[in-house]
Amino acid sequence: MAAKRIFFFLVTLISGYYAFAEPEWVLKKDKDGIRVYTAAVPGSDFRMVKAEMTIKANLSQVAALLSDVSRHPQWVYNIKEASILKRMGPMEFVYYSEVSAPWPASNRDFVVNFKMSQPSLGILVIDSHCEPGMLPEMAKKVRVTFSISHWVITSQGDGAVKIDYSIQFDPAGSVPAWVINTFISDGPYKTFKNLRERVSMPEYSRAHFDFLKEK
Repeated sequence: MAAKRIFFFLVTLISGYYAFAEPEWVLKKDKDGIRVYTAAVPGSDFRMVKAEMTIKANLSQVAALLSDVSRHPQWVYNIKEASILKRMGPMEFVYYSEVSAPWPASNRDFVVNFKMSQPSLGILVIDSHCEPGMLPEMAKKVRVTFSISHWVITSQGDGAVKIDYSIQFDPAGSVPAWVINTFISDGPYKTFKNLRERVSMPEYSRAHFDFLKEK
């Protein structure tokens, strides 16, 4: 049980996708309209994970929710603290986040570059990666130095969007890879459930980004 709890806090790190050839995804969870897959990564003991679902929302709603960093602790699983450190424009910023760890593990923290783009009509892409050197390491916290994530939000043209999220990371420290890999599907599933519930809140449903064009 302790091992499962340790994984739950680590898997919520909102970053991590590694650019290999298309991996062999294995379906691990299919529940409540949410599918979670895992895949082996060459050269790494940690498996990568992806989650997907379709929800009633538009691109601006999802962009507004994901970029509302200070509220991540309210819905991203086990996030204790989150704040924006630097803005480079409406589509890119750097943020800090701390993940609560169950005893006896130490909390993890990370500094992430978050960048939105629209490669084509009706598609929002978000890429994130760690920039650990932008902030000094803090006492009693383990700094995550490697994580890359990739979001693709695709308008379905009927008031719905499909969300695809992929993540790979190394949690650093001494947590065994088997702990992470055993329970890797649970954290993304819980976070996606919360995302689906919160995206319809008024502050997100009224959101509009000029650079996003719906399908």
